[in-house]
Amino acid sequence: MKTDKSQLNDPYEFVKHSSLYQEFLAERDEILRHKWLESERLGQDIGIDRAMFNWFRKHRACWRASRRNEVTDDEQSIHLSFCVIAQRSNENTSLPLLTGSQ
Repeated sequence: MKTDKSQLNDPYEFVKHSSLYQEFLAERDEILRHKWLESERLGQDIGIDRAMFNWFRKHRACWRASRRNEVTDDEQSIHLSFCVIAQRSNENTSLPLLTGSQ
């Protein structure tokens, strides 16, 4: 069996190519994008914790459904329509403040 020198140098190389890790990276990118957009909208940095919890609550389910393609086209269009409606209803709510007293 032939071994690559890069595999010998990095024992976690196989993790970087796993689908689970790739999904994590894609989700992290979306959270960072959401953080930037919300920070710009509010005129201040909202922080990664606040952005992550807000993105999970408002956008994660729709984002994951659109990535998985588990449903038929008709079901997906209905689901995505629901996601748009849910996002619009959440747009009017302000982001909760995350403090240690809560």
